[in-house]
Amino acid sequence: ELVMNLSHSDCPDNNLDKRKTHTLGFRITKFIELNQNADLVGTADGLVYSFSHYANLTTHPKKIVSHFGIIKSLEKSPFSQDVYLTTGCDCNINIWIGDFFYEPVISLSTGKQIEKAIWSKTSSTTIASIIDNRIHVWDLSVTKYDPIFVQKMPNPNQKCTGLEFSPDGNHLCVSDISGKVMVYVLPNISPPDEYEE
Repeated sequence: ELVMNLSHSDCPDNNLDKRKTHTLGFRITKFIELNQNADLVGTADGLVYSFSHYANLTTHPKKIVSHFGIIKSLEKSPFSQDVYLTTGCDCNINIWIGDFFYEPVISLSTGKQIEKAIWSKTSSTTIASIIDNRIHVWDLSVTKYDPIFVQKMPNPNQKCTGLEFSPDGNHLCVSDISGKVMVYVLPNISPPDEYEE
């Protein structure tokens, strides 16, 4: 069963015969189920589209201009079904709440293109990213202006390809294009979120 349909409206071509039209296509780069009500789709043109699970196929999706260039990361927070992050080619990690804001609630500016960003599984304020072939770890409970941990890759010629937190949140696993996998201990990470009694 088809649950979403994404297409550009027909638009006139730039030739002399205005009766001819063409349909622009999408290049989908990321997809997540945001919550029980909506799915998000990231595209190569820096847009995120939100599709309601309860809308019919003729309903237009909500369009959020997220970044310049391709959406490289679209990750849901493990701690809130409505919080997600995006990265693009504009040197920002943007954090969003739900699909009802058209501006990010937090924007981490890096000055360099971000290849990937992920949430910690144990700390709601911790994000890891790959920037300029370096690992950056951010803890928003400490600061949103600078990462708390930066690690250069041992071989700068080997591009990072993967990034994952360990289940306990104290280690970060990084892979590179040559197939090597490195595991880093993260001593500066804040302790897991706990409820105070």
